[in-house]
Amino acid sequence: MVRKVLDGFTIATFLIVVGGSVTVYFQRGNIMKGVMEQVTEKLPELIQGSMPKVEIPKITGPVMPF
Repeated sequence: MVRKVLDGFTIATFLIVVGGSVTVYFQRGNIMKGVMEQVTEKLPELIQGSMPKVEIPKITGPVMPF
């Protein structure tokens, strides 16, 4: 009796894994498109946030010798 229950759980788990894998395989284009959209939205913010603020001097001095 226990063996039949465990076999049933094993078969159900196998079907869930195979079904999920097939679904991901056929939807991989949509998944990649969604990920790329999220990355392109967040990337400019991340780049601007990581760059230090640079202040350019208004007046410079003479050329420094080597």
